[in-house]
Amino acid sequence: MESVLQKSCKIRSLVSDLQRNYICDTARKSAECLKSDLGDLDKLYTELTDTLANGEAEDFPPKNAKRHFEKVKKEEKEN
Repeated sequence: MESVLQKSCKIRSLVSDLQRNYICDTARKSAECLKSDLGDLDKLYTELTDTLANGEAEDFPPKNAKRHFEKVKKEEKEN
């Protein structure tokens, strides 16, 4: 999960660099697209950490995390 945060930080840095150093429409469109993707990434990361926290509250051992996430996905599909 830490790698997701690192990648998010790198993308934010790229967006900042695009906005500062490149004025063309292509750079602007690319920065907007990256910002949108960052929003999606942040949302998914938040959902993941919330699910992980809920699992930890239920005292599942880390080796059962995959099973817990599959259970949560299945419950979401049913609702």
